[in-house]
Formats: sequence, C-alpha cells, structure tokens
Amino acid sequence: MRGVVERLVEQDFAFWSGFDGAAPEPGFDGAAPERGNDGAAPEPGFDGAVPEPGCDAVLARIAAYVRWSVTDGRVRSVARLNLFAAAAVEPELREPLRRGRAEVERMGASIGAAIGLGEVASALVMDVCDALISRQLAMPDDAFDPQPALTSLLSALLPTDGNDSNTVNEEWRRS
Repeated sequence: MRGVVERLVEQDFAFWSGFDGAAPEPGFDGAAPERGNDGAAPEPGFDGAVPEPGCDAVLARIAAYVRWSVTDGRVRSVARLNLFAAAAVEPELREPLRRGRAEVERMGASIGAAIGLGEVASALVMDVCDALISRQLAMPDDAFDPQPALTSLLSALLPTDGNDSNTVNEEWRRS
C-alpha cells in the first residue's frame, strides 16, 4: 500500500516539478523518477521554489492536470479513487494516504502562494480538482472543460487589488 501511495505522490510531483508557467508536455505519462539503491523514492525534484508565472499560467496548468487526470492519467486517477474508497472502510490505509496528501498539499501551497493563495485556499483548489476528476471519471461528458469552473474558483479566492501581476484581473471577474 505504501508503495502505491508513494508512486501516486511521485507522479503528482513529476507533473508539477519544474513548473514554469507552461502547460505540461503533450503525452505526459506521469512517469516518476527511478528509485535509489536503497529502494526509497528520491526527492521528487520540487524544492519549494516556484516561479511566479501569474494566474493565467497557473490556471492553465491546473486545468491541464485535470484534463490529463481524466484522459492519459485515467488509470492512475481511478486507482487513487479506489484507494480513497478502501480507506473509508479500512482504517489502516488512512495514514499512508494522509502522508501522501500532506506532501502534495505542501507543493500545492507553494504554487498557490505564487499567485496569492493561502494554504487553505490552495487545499480547496486541490479538493475541487479531485471533485472535477471524480465526476468526469464517473459520468463522462464529451464537452468536459475544467477551465471555466477553475476560473470561477480562482476569481473568488484570489485578491483583487489590481497592483500585483499575480492577482486575478477584472476580465476573470466578469466571466
């Protein structure tokens, strides 16, 4: 179980590591780094220093992650959801999931901080992504596009002082 959770966390880090504001490479396969000689997972390459690409780039990357999670990353996403369901009835599965989620939330908080989100708001964005992914996997919609929902969410969560390039612009607020 621990190995499965570690692999899922590694794939999340692989998707986000080196985030420079660009969408993921087409065909991103979620490949995780190879393990060291001791069998432990290496540091995922995310050092907590996130460039400040601005809201549009972060929004695009989050939407790309959700799209990838329901297409090329579908098997991984279904496995993740099955682990969550199993943890609901098998308490011994909860702690590895909590540890994995905490690692991913730290990374998400760093990315969120780059555009002005606090830890709670960053975790909320992650939870909404989970909900969008779960719904699309369970009830596929051929016209699925997570971007409008994510735009609405970020526009509600981000500051609007207009003086910072990492705050939501008024065009987002009107959409």
